[in-house]
Amino acid sequence: MAQKLDNLAELQRYALGVRSRANHHAPNVEDVVDRLLAQVILQHDPGSVECRTYNGNPTNILRFAVRKHAVTLKYNHNTGEIDLREGNERGKVLASFSNGDSRQRIEHEFNNL
Repeated sequence: MAQKLDNLAELQRYALGVRSRANHHAPNVEDVVDRLLAQVILQHDPGSVECRTYNGNPTNILRFAVRKHAVTLKYNHNTGEIDLREGNERGKVLASFSNGDSRQRIEHEFNNL
């Protein structure tokens, strides 16, 4: 199931949950989460942002569109990185991010969508 994130309060709730989970379970991405969410906020198509839910709670899967290009951000447990995927969470990996990635690299990947 998916939950629309149509306003800043909903996106903030989602972001705080992702950061909290990253702090405990995914130290390799805890610093890059903010840079990724900034690009989602700056570049998403209005009305396109939604997160997957499990038992009514948000998960670490965020779907959105950039210039009508549907993509998903998903934490990859195997690599310890956050994948930017084509379409949904099972789509082709377009890029992967971890704490070492700069704002410029992330912005470049989003600009290429």
